[in-house]
Amino acid sequence: MKFNLPKALGLTMIISILGFTGYSQKKTEITKPEMPISNDNKILSYTSVIELTGISKDELFLRAQNFYKSNYKNSSQVIQSADAATGKIEGKAQFTTEKILKNGVKAQADMIKYSINIMLKDGKYKYEITNINIQAASYKPIETYFSETDPLRDEHWGTLNQADEYFNNLVGLIKEAMEKPSSVTKSEDW
Repeated sequence: MKFNLPKALGLTMIISILGFTGYSQKKTEITKPEMPISNDNKILSYTSVIELTGISKDELFLRAQNFYKSNYKNSSQVIQSADAATGKIEGKAQFTTEKILKNGVKAQADMIKYSINIMLKDGKYKYEITNINIQAASYKPIETYFSETDPLRDEHWGTLNQADEYFNNLVGLIKEAMEKPSSVTKSEDW
């Protein structure tokens, strides 16, 4: 059997180059998201008042209930109180974030707990997503993850990015649900 040295060296060099380029690729830099933090108390919250002229508080209350029912698997555990007379629904919910381990496997990162409240008046409603905390040995405000000097900054900023995406999506779902009539009227079919 004849051994071809130039081909063997060429193959070895190609394998080496491919191997080094795989290791030399930089990790994607994670940036801190722009999140709505109050200038007054430096607390993260997603809140807004939305006008829906001509729609009664009672109808808006039914729409808000429909939002909770359609967006949470077990809405009765999420809703802490619902009062049609005052026009307020208070809820508490949670979700988990993910991180990528060194071996490339996705794993659960942080459990985020939050309050989600909807207040209603004739012709308008207000949503508030507040009290956003990370579940640890004890609750820890999510704002602690904003530190520039945090040794786990990339991981924590990954959590912040996922939380921001989750809450912006949730705000969209609230707005969508509040635009829909609470019940669909059926036409008389014969």
